[in-house]
Amino acid sequence: MKIPIPILDAVRLEILDTGTIESIREFPTVCPNPYWTFWHQLKRFFVHYTRDADAPMRWENEVLRFRVPPILHPSVRLLLVTSPVLYGEHLRRTFLDEETEILSTEPRARMPGNRVFQIRTGIYPRKTILDLNNTWDILGVSETGQHIFWKIQAEIERDPDIKHGIITHVHAIGQLKNIAKNENICLLTSFRNIEGLETAFQEAEVIWIVGMPEEGARSILNRTQILFGNDEEPLSYEMESEAYRYKDDRVQSVYEKTIAHIFTQIIELAQLHRLETNKKVMLITGWRIPEITDRPETLLFNWEDFEVAGGLDKLAEAIQTRQRFERERDNLTAESSRKEVEAILGCSTRQANRVLQRLRGGKIVRVSFREQILALLTNGEKTTPELTAAIQGHPKAINTELTRLVNAGEIVKVRRGVYRLPEL
Repeated sequence: MKIPIPILDAVRLEILDTGTIESIREFPTVCPNPYWTFWHQLKRFFVHYTRDADAPMRWENEVLRFRVPPILHPSVRLLLVTSPVLYGEHLRRTFLDEETEILSTEPRARMPGNRVFQIRTGIYPRKTILDLNNTWDILGVSETGQHIFWKIQAEIERDPDIKHGIITHVHAIGQLKNIAKNENICLLTSFRNIEGLETAFQEAEVIWIVGMPEEGARSILNRTQILFGNDEEPLSYEMESEAYRYKDDRVQSVYEKTIAHIFTQIIELAQLHRLETNKKVMLITGWRIPEITDRPETLLFNWEDFEVAGGLDKLAEAIQTRQRFERERDNLTAESSRKEVEAILGCSTRQANRVLQRLRGGKIVRVSFREQILALLTNGEKTTPELTAAIQGHPKAINTELTRLVNAGEIVKVRRGVYRLPEL
């Protein structure tokens, strides 16, 4: 564990020895560079950022703030930069004139029993969780948000002995009074207010992370300008119709890494690698977080899995069952039988035939209702339901064809809803 500390505090706490001149000489030092004055920094800034529009310089509160690409001191032979979320291109953009190498490390193993579940069927940004279209002074929860929080509330109330925590949008917290009154709620906070809550994170046995955090456009703008402000192509900060996607890939890369860092920081606070508590983290957003989503032990679920499981206790088993059927579905081929397709997909005979048609290279030449009916009746009498189940087509159209064939004398109506071929 590394804890940054000022030298004066280290001396006061006797971490650094001030007893002798020799020990003082061993203190860490920062060498002043006579060629790195304010004037040199300004010159480097204007050489690097040639376009005013994307230059990271602001005049705020009588202070000029600007960012300069760092220069390593000549004595530095090797610099190690560690981060839970690191994008290689961003690192190279930070240290422009230096050779960089990305070393991927194995993620810390989670303690047995600790699990992360992530929904895979929705991103759930703020506009989906909250009702942004009302005219009230206070934002309410949308219908989608209500359904999510109802599921969470039911799970919280199912076992009062299990402690829960919820992290979501700050405007949604005020609408969760019914959930907050449960005594087994030990954590209810927003994405931006997790400082000092380490104890609560450790106490919570189930942590619900609902929706996506938001990062202000100005913060994204500043970080993007620092990294890409010297590109020949100007930056564009225009967004797609989705509130979480920028049209410019460079801006989008900064946004994605910023959001990933927030999620990763929250997961780290859960201490899944250290605490043996059978802790579950429920990530209610389908946003791909490489350091979390891509881990093989992270279980991706649908709301249907949650309903089938009836709660968290059986969710892992429900996911495994669904994944098994998905693998069997993916292994279907043109040689698969209709019965096999029906069993795996749980579909009707007509739907199974359509699937087999696609697998066999497109639409099979259509056989007329007449030919299908006559072929089916060669084995004896058939009822209308038996015929409509075996023939691809609308039941009303099949009934019309049956009436036509009876009138033409090609088939015989034995009684109501029962047909056969005529006697020879």
